[in-house]
Amino acid sequence: MKLFDHVKPFFSSLLLLVILNLIIKPLWVFGIDRQVQNVTGLEAYGNYFALLNLCMMMQFLLDLGITPYFNRKFSAEPNNVKMLASQAFTIKLLLSLLFTLVVMLVAFFTGVANWSLLGMLMVMQVLTTFLLLFRAYLSGAQQFNQDAWLSVTDKIFVIVATGWLLLWPGMSGGVTINRFVMIQIGGMVLSVGLAIFFLYRHRKDILMVRLNIDSGIILKSSLPFALNIFFMTALFRADGFMVERLVENGDYHAGVYASAFRLTDAVNMMGFLVAGFLLPYISRNWQNKAASELVLRVCLYFLLVPAIVIATAGWFLADEINNLLYHARAPEASVVIRILLLCLPALAVIQVYGTHLTATGHIKTFLGISAFFALLNISLNVFIIPAFGNEGAAWTAVATQSLFAAGVAYIAARKTKIRLPMTDAFLYLTLLLISILIFKWLIL
Repeated sequence: MKLFDHVKPFFSSLLLLVILNLIIKPLWVFGIDRQVQNVTGLEAYGNYFALLNLCMMMQFLLDLGITPYFNRKFSAEPNNVKMLASQAFTIKLLLSLLFTLVVMLVAFFTGVANWSLLGMLMVMQVLTTFLLLFRAYLSGAQQFNQDAWLSVTDKIFVIVATGWLLLWPGMSGGVTINRFVMIQIGGMVLSVGLAIFFLYRHRKDILMVRLNIDSGIILKSSLPFALNIFFMTALFRADGFMVERLVENGDYHAGVYASAFRLTDAVNMMGFLVAGFLLPYISRNWQNKAASELVLRVCLYFLLVPAIVIATAGWFLADEINNLLYHARAPEASVVIRILLLCLPALAVIQVYGTHLTATGHIKTFLGISAFFALLNISLNVFIIPAFGNEGAAWTAVATQSLFAAGVAYIAARKTKIRLPMTDAFLYLTLLLISILIFKWLIL
């Protein structure tokens, strides 16, 4: 009973997070983002998707590991929050300039032409990284309910505003990619403002600008977190940009790839949210190993069970999913949907055990694994994408992410002495077999 009382606040806040995101995120992904692609077309959306992935790969420059470092540090040392937060805020202002410069250089040397869209996407990413910092403070202070609401505020705004454009195009002028991005910027401004309001209610001196010698120490300490974010993002998102750059009619093929990637990313959103809660909890409570192992195992079940079921469903029902969701109904999209959804079980394992490695101070070990598999993924795609296109990129993602997940789980168990019960593997294999039989029966 004492163990349950210890973990109850975590699970109650996690339940609120799940409920909010199960309501809002499907509306965003399938009601708004999907429909924007249907209205604007594969080429226009493919260009947006490629440039968004470029900005997200370079987003580590906006943070350099400050947010996860701050989240873990404050969770373990809450008395130092004023100094840590003010320095993190100041450093992020300077890093925003660095991010802008580097993205523009990469875009110039890779032949990007749509500079106005790229500029808006850069603004959106700068606002996103500040929101993540503010949310890290709130979750580090164990203010999980406020963090849960901030995880959906921007999406609620985008759903309402873009939904109006989609439902009444005659009155509003309709949706374009540029309008869609401007609405997302508006939603992010609203969320950042709300986050600042929550922060000032908790600590009025939290956002002071301060830069001194300690800031260099923070940057040095957070650098492994930054590099890990970069390699993880490259592993998960470089293929979307590389497809657009490496094949003929790249915008179209990137749009097709986005059709499948959207589904994988939508399911994996829950993994990111769980990881955001898991990191500060494990950082503060790892000494209570029984409670921490219970939280880890429940989170793994929570993510892995639906991942297995959805991946199996996608393999058998890809054509139906493609025809239901997309007006273009590109036949190659069904193939990529079928393959990319196989990444879901691996992503669930990575979110739980990767977060566990970070929270327990084994970030350099995690960095080494993520760097190896990110470089392997990019190296393979350089040769595979020109030859096999979207299908080759999708199979490369499945292979590298699955091997990455196995490595992360093994290293986490070895470094932190947590148990990986064989009964769990048996249950997952049984669930996979049952899912295969069910969905195979459905299509017969």
